[in-house]
Amino acid sequence: MKSRLEIRRNYDRECVKLKIWYVHHLLQTEPRPFAELITTRADIYRRTHLWDGKRHPAQGYPDPEWNVLVDRLQELFHRHRADATTAALEEAAYALLMPAMEERLAGERKGNLWEGAGQVIPPTPYGSFSRDYAEDRVHIHFTNVLQPNSPFWDMPALTRLLLKLLDDLEQDRPDIRIVQCGSWINNFPPFRSLFPPEWIENARVSKPSYTYGTWGQFMAHTGDFHYRNAARFRATGALPYPSLVCSADRDSVRAHVEHLLAEYGE
Repeated sequence: MKSRLEIRRNYDRECVKLKIWYVHHLLQTEPRPFAELITTRADIYRRTHLWDGKRHPAQGYPDPEWNVLVDRLQELFHRHRADATTAALEEAAYALLMPAMEERLAGERKGNLWEGAGQVIPPTPYGSFSRDYAEDRVHIHFTNVLQPNSPFWDMPALTRLLLKLLDDLEQDRPDIRIVQCGSWINNFPPFRSLFPPEWIENARVSKPSYTYGTWGQFMAHTGDFHYRNAARFRATGALPYPSLVCSADRDSVRAHVEHLLAEYGE
């Protein structure tokens, strides 16, 4: 059985290669600068020791060290521009990025930002759920904090955690009426079942980004790389699961969650 460090290292390697392929694909189809695509559409920066857990160049925070890496990556793309496949480019790019990723995997730094072989999982009273606010709505996020197990193996427990989030929302921000989540996971039936029908009826597709809302579909519940989804992505050029922005009224979500718990006998 692979250790957690081996799993994280393999995920980083395979997913970075996939992202390099994706940027190469985008360069053929979208007339945008290389630096923009590698920063805003691929989740590479956050896999390195450069990320502090909050600030990201895609959000307008400058990072001279990242700019140097981007320039070196662009040189690799130019060097391999005549290759028949991206295989050599992917390996060369991974070799370039590996020291920055290995440093992150090596140990803790700045509190818990490097905790657990590079996996950033902030503490939350809601298990795999977390939340933040923007304007008139609460944004919920979902991260598997039970690796190598799946939070969907115990749906009653997961449902209770969502109810706790809603309870605290009503206490902390009674003015907020809309619950929203933008992620690929809205395509996943067990997750979608936690929400009322209007959750998916109101869905809209958002463009791919550097977040787990796009790239989380390439991580298996064990934390390792999801080879099947990646193979489908490479074969079609389209994400297996587009990022869906779903929303519903807070009271409707609560009523649905309470109904689920009643069905579970809780």
